[in-house]
Amino acid sequence: MTYEQAIAYLNALIDYERAPDFNYGAAFKLDRAIALMEALGRPERAWSALHVAGTKGKGSVATYLDALLRAHGAHTGLYTSPHLVSFRERVRIDGRQIPEAIFTDVMTVLEPWATRWQEEHPDSRLSFFDVLTGIGFEAFRRAHVGWGVVEVGMGGRLDATNVVQPRAVVITPIALEHTKYLGDTIAAIAREKAGVIKPGIPVVVGPQVPEARAVIVARAVECDADVTRLGRPGEADADVVVDESDDAWSLRADGIEFVDLRLRALGRHQRWNFAAAVVALNRAGVELDPRTVGAVAAETTIPGRLHLIPGDPPMLLDVAHTPDSARMLVRVLEEHFPGRRTTLIFGCANDKRVAEVARVLAPAVERVLLVQLPGSRAMPMNEMLPAWRAAHPFVRDVATVAAALENARATTPSHGLIVACGSFILVGAAMEALGYAPD
Repeated sequence: MTYEQAIAYLNALIDYERAPDFNYGAAFKLDRAIALMEALGRPERAWSALHVAGTKGKGSVATYLDALLRAHGAHTGLYTSPHLVSFRERVRIDGRQIPEAIFTDVMTVLEPWATRWQEEHPDSRLSFFDVLTGIGFEAFRRAHVGWGVVEVGMGGRLDATNVVQPRAVVITPIALEHTKYLGDTIAAIAREKAGVIKPGIPVVVGPQVPEARAVIVARAVECDADVTRLGRPGEADADVVVDESDDAWSLRADGIEFVDLRLRALGRHQRWNFAAAVVALNRAGVELDPRTVGAVAAETTIPGRLHLIPGDPPMLLDVAHTPDSARMLVRVLEEHFPGRRTTLIFGCANDKRVAEVARVLAPAVERVLLVQLPGSRAMPMNEMLPAWRAAHPFVRDVATVAAALENARATTPSHGLIVACGSFILVGAAMEALGYAPD
């Protein structure tokens, strides 16, 4: 099997990230992922795992976990989703994308078993994510990594990554997303996310609304899992306090004290993501050096998350696609780019709350360029356009992301700002057009 053949096989599998509709309970089967791991000889047992679930910030937490481990001398694997430019971004070994040769070798081993499974189980077919998870976990074993940082794909309870037996679990803030599949309330979504909690495994819980926190803590109690809750000074149930009052910030609790931290990544919400990573490693028994932790905070960027690309004008790329993440983006614009004449390039999937996102972002931008993204899950222009025109006086549709970038550069003053947000697909297309790779 060649690399091109391996890619073709993977892309021929059903991809629920792009499918226009599906039955969640029927499509997501953990026993299928377990069978795949058994066929590979249980590669997920060959390294120590850290498992990250949640709605907002889980990719950032996973990136910080990997960066912190590597800075302390660990040999690591990082499994995240979705990707921006190349699907090999999803599987990283020591910070670099999986080599084509390893991908091809693992697929060559996996393909005969996968083909048999498809024939024998027509009602439980393997997905793109199932197989890529198997490739990632086997690649980690073949690379002899000591740690594997694993981000949940969707939900948690039934996600293919939930085969891992982690050293610690992180659950980032939960919000209304994928409501058609995970449930239409915060509590219902939290139950799916909390399904990654395992008996006796420490759980680090990021800031949560009360409904989500109650569900997560109840699941942890049921599993006899130690819970560490992050909170602000004065919050009664905070186990670790994150002091975010100044440019330099700190986190403190019994056994944990890291002070004078300064993040390279934009956005105060990234402090909570970094803090969750630090606390999770502490709870997993990793000894952390304060100076090294400070250096990682000051040096690490998160591709596609408030990712600033210099220029005249500069460009800010962000995968924000929910009302909450849009509010975070607006806070960053107000704090770091006040008064800038800003052009927004936007496109999203068809299950997003576009009217709410538009109302949040509209006051912060001067012009809006809408792009209908490729694929069956993209929101069509005839839905995006009315929602945005109800919120903003200057909105126009553009055929492609590349054309939108060209338009924005021609019409935005050099002292202004271009923002591209709404989905991973849009940000990835912008990075490709600009010649930037996530590495």
